[in-house]
Amino acid sequence: MRTRLILLIFVMAALVVGLAASAGARPLHAAKAMSTSRSPLSSTAALSAMRTAIGAAPQFFAGRTTACTRVTPMLTSENGRILAGNFVDTSGGCYVWLNLHQSGTLTGSEICKTTLHELGHLNGLQHSPDPNDVMYSPFRPTPMPPPCA
Repeated sequence: MRTRLILLIFVMAALVVGLAASAGARPLHAAKAMSTSRSPLSSTAALSAMRTAIGAAPQFFAGRTTACTRVTPMLTSENGRILAGNFVDTSGGCYVWLNLHQSGTLTGSEICKTTLHELGHLNGLQHSPDPNDVMYSPFRPTPMPPPCA
């Protein structure tokens, strides 16, 4: 049953990405991965960490607005160095995706931080030169923003 659920999640993610691409949606941002050697989280745990960031984003980015009618976390697996990204579909649905091919070594807190970073882009923020800012790129595991700690 669990294998079928994971397969269904991947199929749905591929469909959403394909539909978004055919509908003219384009990725707004894609983060590059870091390399470490840790055990991967389950897909359920990764999605849970992403939902934590999605729930915390309105307060974390207080005063900023987004055109997102909803935010959906997605898992995908793509070759290359892209860790995560986001896109908006033509009806205002926003998606934050995590590349399992590159994120297998991240902790739940680091996935939360990565998702929060992507949500910052959906709120109109660009990369920051400050390594203590969640919008700093490339990804750094520290400092950890309060919603993800």
